[in-house]
Amino acid sequence: MRRDAKKLSAEGFTFQTLVFVTSSKVRGVDRDAMAKEIRDKYGWTLIVFSRAWLRLQLEEAQPDLAKKYLDVDVPADSAPAMKIARLDPPAGDRFAEAWRVFEAGKFERAAVMIKEVMEEHPEPDRRAYTALAWCQY
Repeated sequence: MRRDAKKLSAEGFTFQTLVFVTSSKVRGVDRDAMAKEIRDKYGWTLIVFSRAWLRLQLEEAQPDLAKKYLDVDVPADSAPAMKIARLDPPAGDRFAEAWRVFEAGKFERAAVMIKEVMEEHPEPDRRAYTALAWCQY
């Protein structure tokens, strides 16, 4: 990362934030020290996404890439959102519509729809809370 930062600076790139993605493990103390070093030397804010973040992103969205690049076996049916989506939705036409949006992977829209239904029904099915949590996740 130091080499990349030096090269970017030497080439005259101007930006405020440097985002660095690595397939390595990164300790918090190392991340903090590097952020201070980059800020002091270049004036940039450093954001580091490490192996744990990368693994989560790949396991959820691209299990084939998780296997290829991180050697992580992810069974095809293991994505949490998909396990939830296979449950029968709670009763109610509006919630069923929100559930279809959820199953389509439009999580932000589904979250709004689920919240609207929950406002109308003060004690919704526990699956509504679960789906809402996964939408936010």
